[in-house]
Amino acid sequence: MDPEAISASELRRHLGDWLDRVYEGEEVIITRRGHAVAKIIAVQPLLPGRMVDGAERASEPQSHGGGE
Repeated sequence: MDPEAISASELRRHLGDWLDRVYEGEEVIITRRGHAVAKIIAVQPLLPGRMVDGAERASEPQSHGGGE
């Protein structure tokens, strides 16, 4: 299935709806003035259990060096 292309203003107006669709497996191309500028894809199938670019997982406790 080809990704659907939407404008940045459409994305702003209906962000929650588009995120739901991406979560379900759709890919979305974001355009600005008719030119593709970004692609939104679901993270889960791509990187199970990991965040992009080595970012820490939100579920992992953070150590702040308190020493207690």
